[in-house]
Amino acid sequence: LDTSSVASAGSPALKAQLDESLLKVNDLERQLQERERQLETLVTRSTATVEENDCLRDKVEELERKLAEKVQEERQRQVTESNQAGTAKALQAALRKAESKAK
Repeated sequence: LDTSSVASAGSPALKAQLDESLLKVNDLERQLQERERQLETLVTRSTATVEENDCLRDKVEELERKLAEKVQEERQRQVTESNQAGTAKALQAALRKAESKAK
C-alpha cells in the first residue's frame, strides 16, 4: 500500500493513521504466515503419527494371528497327548485282562 499519495493530499493525521494501519496489516500478515507454518508442521506430525499407528496396528494384528496359531497348535497337541494317554490306558487294561485270562 502506498501512503505517499495520501500524504501529498495534505492530511498528516490521515497519513499517520494509514501508516499505523499498514504496520498492523503487515504484522497480522506475518502472524498468519507463522500460524500457517505451525499448522503445516502439525499436519506433517499428525500424518506421521497416523502412519506409525497403522504400522503398529499391522504388527499387532500379525502377532495376534501368530498367537492364535500357536494356541491352536498347543490345543491340538494336548488333545493328541490326551488321546494317546487314553489309548495307552486302554491297551494296558486289555493287556492285563489278557494276562489274567492266560493264567
